Amino acid sequence: MFESIIENLEKRNIAAMEVKTAQEAVEELKKLIPEKSSIGFGGSRTLESLEFLDVLRNWDYTLFDRTQFQKGSPEARQMMLDWQHADFFLSSCNAITEDGQLIFWETNGNRISSIIYGPSKIILIVGKNKIVKTVEEWLARTQFVAEQIAKRLEKTVEEIWCYKVIVERQWSKERLSIIFVDEDLGT
Repeated sequence: MFESIIENLEKRNIAAMEVKTAQEAVEELKKLIPEKSSIGFGGSRTLESLEFLDVLRNWDYTLFDRTQFQKGSPEARQMMLDWQHADFFLSSCNAITEDGQLIFWETNGNRISSIIYGPSKIILIVGKNKIVKTVEEWLARTQFVAEQIAKRLEKTVEEIWCYKVIVERQWSKERLSIIFVDEDLGT
């Protein structure tokens, strides 16, 4: 299902692989991340659906876990700054175009800043529901998703949609990789 997108990502210096299930994605993460590594993670419904963070909390890793602090607290902000020096950063993106553009939008920019410049290795987990033909298609579709998220957070779309970033390519092929999952994951 993802073959042509993986080829397009390779041209953009982004490594990618495909697995069938969320459980297979967790197994791949276990292979890719050596024990004793330091790991940060962005807020992600996709990661939550994998239940991988519970696994990480029980392994021999240094986990920069912002969820242990109140959202917006000075401690949570410090944790997000600290994970910029992690060995790995795990997250997802909001969409990937068929030609390989990675699309992100968020409220405070911690995830985007980590992906653009931060931890040594970035691994994104992406479900099949995140594939779009073009950026324009994503913008049209995302208005609906943004409204759902805003409602859940009791905010307006304008309050939650502060940053939109499109990643065109990576300067180093070793830095960013994607695990595509042939399931719907996240929003």
